Amino acid sequence: MGDGGPDDFIHTEKFVLIDKDRYIRGYYNGMDTTDVRRMVNDIAILHIAKDKKKPGLLKRLFTTGSPTGKQ
Repeated sequence: MGDGGPDDFIHTEKFVLIDKDRYIRGYYNGMDTTDVRRMVNDIAILHIAKDKKKPGLLKRLFTTGSPTGKQ
């Protein structure tokens, strides 16, 4: 429990999954194992469905050394 000081951090068990177009794809309870599994599945689906024309950040970093993909 915090004391209300400047270093207190208030958090919740809830997660919201937002896609690359900033659409809310789901709400999940992080304390519910069924919801966590559903969230992991939904993340995998979004990852598979991402735009194949634009490589992900990690691929761009490791192929060009730049997060923008430009040299």
